[in-house]
Amino acid sequence: MVTKPTYEELEQRVKELENEVFDLKQATEKSAILGGAVDIAVSKQTEDEIRKLSTAVEQSPSVIAITDLKGSIEYVNPKFTELTGYTGEEAMGENPRILKSGEQPDEMYKKLWRTISSGNVWRGEFHNRKKNGELFWEAASVSPIFDKQGKIINYIKVAEDISDRREVEEALRESEEKLRTIIDHSNELFYIHDTEHALTYASQTSKDLLGYTPEEMMIKWTELATDNPINRKGMKITENGIATGKKQAPYLLELTKKDGTSVLLEIDESPVKDATGKVVAISGAARDVTEQKRTEQELLKSEKGFRDLFDSISDLVFTQDLDGRFTSVNRAMCSVFGYERGALIGRPASDFMKPEMMPFFESGYLEPIKTKGSLDGITSYFAKNGDEIYIDYRCSLVKPDHGAPYITGTGRDVTEQVLSRREIKRLQNQILQSQKMEAIGTLAGGVAHDLNNILGGLVSYPELLLLQLPEDSPLRKSILTIQKSGEKAAAVVQDLLTLARRGVVVTEVVNLNDVVDEYLKSPEHEKLQSYHPGVLIETHLEKNSLNILGSSTHLSKTVMNLVSNAAEAMPEGGKLSVSTKNRYVDRPISGYDDIAEGDYVVLTISDTGTGIAPEDLEKIFEPFYTKKKMGRSGTGLGMAVVWGTVKDHNGYIHARSTEGEGTTFTLYFPVTRKSVEERSEVSLKDCMGNGEAILVVDDVAEQRKIASVMLKELGYSVASVASGEEAVEYLGTHKVDLLVLDMIMDPGMDGFETYKKIIERHPGQKAIIASGFSETDRAKALQHL
Repeated sequence: MVTKPTYEELEQRVKELENEVFDLKQATEKSAILGGAVDIAVSKQTEDEIRKLSTAVEQSPSVIAITDLKGSIEYVNPKFTELTGYTGEEAMGENPRILKSGEQPDEMYKKLWRTISSGNVWRGEFHNRKKNGELFWEAASVSPIFDKQGKIINYIKVAEDISDRREVEEALRESEEKLRTIIDHSNELFYIHDTEHALTYASQTSKDLLGYTPEEMMIKWTELATDNPINRKGMKITENGIATGKKQAPYLLELTKKDGTSVLLEIDESPVKDATGKVVAISGAARDVTEQKRTEQELLKSEKGFRDLFDSISDLVFTQDLDGRFTSVNRAMCSVFGYERGALIGRPASDFMKPEMMPFFESGYLEPIKTKGSLDGITSYFAKNGDEIYIDYRCSLVKPDHGAPYITGTGRDVTEQVLSRREIKRLQNQILQSQKMEAIGTLAGGVAHDLNNILGGLVSYPELLLLQLPEDSPLRKSILTIQKSGEKAAAVVQDLLTLARRGVVVTEVVNLNDVVDEYLKSPEHEKLQSYHPGVLIETHLEKNSLNILGSSTHLSKTVMNLVSNAAEAMPEGGKLSVSTKNRYVDRPISGYDDIAEGDYVVLTISDTGTGIAPEDLEKIFEPFYTKKKMGRSGTGLGMAVVWGTVKDHNGYIHARSTEGEGTTFTLYFPVTRKSVEERSEVSLKDCMGNGEAILVVDDVAEQRKIASVMLKELGYSVASVASGEEAVEYLGTHKVDLLVLDMIMDPGMDGFETYKKIIERHPGQKAIIASGFSETDRAKALQHL
């Protein structure tokens, strides 16, 4: 930056030159100065003085010019030529106005001559023109030169080129002028106040903003600030800025205008420090935000109205950025997903999908929206509670004039509809399965009925023969073999009856813990363990397990089938777990079966075996469906019997399996509040008769004969007939103590019609229903006659 010489510096330089010139003139006795011919002899000392003075003037960094009393130039130093371009010869005899710029008014020259003619120094700045026409600025001091008598003999001008400085000053002046114009025409009020809050400067905006002129503003802020929470907070911020010397965050200040109204200003201040770092003032800018705050309040109200509308929409409404992160969600969406708004905002929708859905989210959702501009479809998500929900959505890409593009969308919870369609399909499959099982059951029941008739002799006659043979008879072993074979065949028939769901009378109070314990101690289980020594069996039985109504025989067989299958699924060994647990189901559970609300005893049997493939899991309860090698083990009825037993006990079954990890069967049995009754053993002696009359009614001759022989062996008086019509006729002339009545007889009346006719004539007649189908609707109806 160019340093401007002060007038004091110029004046000092002029005085120095005046003395030098005066001494020079005396030494040369007014000869031509510095280079003029010397008309008289001078001493050696004088020559040295002239040489020194000449050198000083010649090498001066300032422009030096000396004129006579008329103003004609008598001398200029080299700096003059360097600055103006005129040589000494060109300047000699010329008036200093040889530098004709046309910029200086005549009045200035008149004042200059008046000043120096009166013996005073004139100081000023000239705008002159060089020889080449270029303008320049110089700062000059013009002084008279006096002789020893005090008479003016010459004038001397000492000047400096200040063009650079004037350019800088002009630029600064223009900049300052522009800045002042900007400040004075700004909407903001610029100000400075001291550490006591007294204003020392205010811009012209104060008139428009507060009604006070800048001069009237030279007061304390506190005189315009009412005492309220806003102003107390603002003053505290200002005081903190003064105390810490740090710039504070903008704050609000409410001031009273000259007309008495109030205005809300946003204040932005910075501390002003002296050289020592001490805060001496605060500079700031104040902006009227009254209307802005009012607008903000209106916007807040409007936004609240929009938000209320946004949240009142029953459909899901949301926005996302282009990465799929939610940027806004309405209340309906929060409700469906089960999350607070804050838990959804900022998270991508893929966070609520199955992991395997991620590729779809990127390529099947975001990409089509970005390329096509819109997308609709149905996607599944997981709610906070773990439920799977289905959303039917419509999304569009929005490209605003300002800001980044984003996605806006609406959706509707269609979980119920989707699940309903699935449920309908599932129910259809269940119906088909039920119909298939019913058809197979009907077939199995018919076969079982016929087999029962055939097996009657095979099982019963060995029993009669054994009663008649002595203990040491060699025939007993053969007859026992026949009997065992008949019993095995009868067990298969019983399985068929269970499959037909006609074999269980649910009247006995049973505790599942007892059923499990009895089986695990049975010879059948010991035999199973010997076949699978690597299988470790664990039991976890509920200490106070509740009771159920059912058949301990069928339940034991269910446990046996499940444990046997589990053991066989672990050929290399593994862990087999059997557990019971009391459980209250407070809402329906959907699995292989739908489990209704209520109290249950849950039997769980799980293994760590090979598992069951998904396509096989749906078929495992079908009769004769087996993955076992033919002839190795089982009849293919084991799981069908399990299914039938559970259904006959009004229970539910759920199967879960993963290939390579194992299988778990969970059976739910409704609880009964009845207690288990003590059962006493019944001996053959307890069954012996004393001549009581019994009528056997059966359409199969072999069955009539076997029953008659056995009852006679037991000491009863027995008669038999082949039809219901014959039984009614027989009782017309005879009286019996008990009827043994077959339910299904063909042709003619069945057991129900027969008994109905009999009790019409013989009320109170006792009867025992004897049939392979013990649990038909007609059999139940018969019990209520």
